[in-house]
This record gives sequence, C-alpha cells and structure tokens, in this order.
Amino acid sequence: TLYNVTTKASETSDSDKSKITWYSWVVLGLLVMLRVAMNWQRKSLSYIYGFQGSGLKMGDPVFEILQSYPQMDQYYGILSGAAYTLPFSFGGIALGLMKTGYNRKTMLAGVVALGSLSQVLTGLVDSFPLLCLMRSIHGFCFSMTIPLLATMVRDYFPKQRRGTANSILYSANYFGTALSSMGIILISAAGWRQTYLVMGLVGIAFAGLTNFVAKDRKMEQ
Repeated sequence: TLYNVTTKASETSDSDKSKITWYSWVVLGLLVMLRVAMNWQRKSLSYIYGFQGSGLKMGDPVFEILQSYPQMDQYYGILSGAAYTLPFSFGGIALGLMKTGYNRKTMLAGVVALGSLSQVLTGLVDSFPLLCLMRSIHGFCFSMTIPLLATMVRDYFPKQRRGTANSILYSANYFGTALSSMGIILISAAGWRQTYLVMGLVGIAFAGLTNFVAKDRKMEQ
C-alpha cells in the first residue's frame, strides 16, 4: 500500500541520515584533542603552584614558581578564581553577540591557538600582572570554545548519534584534568616554564591541524 511504501521510504531516509563517515570521526577526534589541550592548560596551575622540589631542585625558581613569584601565595585565590572565571563568563556571550557568517572552524582554531599562546607567554614573561593577564585571556578563549565545539558536533553528527558524539567530546574534560596531574613529571624534569611552553605548543599544533583538516559545513551550504 501507499502507506507502507511511504513508511519504508521514511525509514530508509532516517537510516541514511544516521550513517556517519570516517571523516566525521576524525574531526571529532580533533575536537576532543582541542578540549583536552584547553583543560590541560586550565587545570595545570594548581599543580605548578603546589610543586615543591627536592634535593638540588628545592628552592630553585626553575622548578618552583613561588620562587619566581612570591606574591602568588597572597594572590593565588584571585589568579585561580576571579582572574579566570570573570573573563570565562563573558567569552561565550561575546561570541553570541558577533555577527553570523564567520567560519566557525577557523574561529575555533583561532581561539584555541590564542589561548595556547597565552600559555607560551606565561612561560616567558617575568611579570606577575602579565601572568594574571595571560590567565584571563585563557579563560576568555576557553569559554568561546564551548559553543563552537557544540555547533561543530551538531554539523558532523545526525541527531540520532549526537548524544554519543557529545559524550565522547566532554570526556575530554577528564582526560585534560588527568594530563594536568601528570604534568608534575614534566615540571620535575624540565621546570614550570617549560611545562607552560609544552602545553601551549601542543594546543597550537592541534589548533593548526584542526583548521587544516576540518570544514565548516554551514559555510559550504
């Protein structure tokens, strides 16, 4: 009957929509790595701040950030709190106020690269106010990645599989946190400045790779 034919056609259409190409999974993998990198950078401050060297490393400013910034003991609450969370609260809003039509893939790669650059500069500067500024820039950039990542997942995955994709994406939060705790090994081996440099360069590398590989499907329509 016409009803059965229509129903089968509809089921076939839904089945086609639920199919995902390997390319979508590759893009999701890159999005996950961006999220891991940003969370790694975000969570590492507490481990860098709390690191205390032993033996010859004890009291060495190469390994102990407090030797370079003794005022951090007094202002750590601000550095880990308001200096980050206030800009974080405005990043997504600023993105929402922007005019539509921008390339979201390029925007995502750009804000991750900028946030990662703030980590590189954190490892290079010798000014506590600049250290706070770099922290604020990262918070602002991190906030902007949240809606951008969500829209990229929506474009690459059909409604039936979007929940799975989002679950995989947000598992990156925990991988990033785990990576930051393991950063103690890197701090002990190379110092806190080198740790910031490594975190920043890794983020920049994945931002560049994402910009090269991924496509903004909304812009293609």
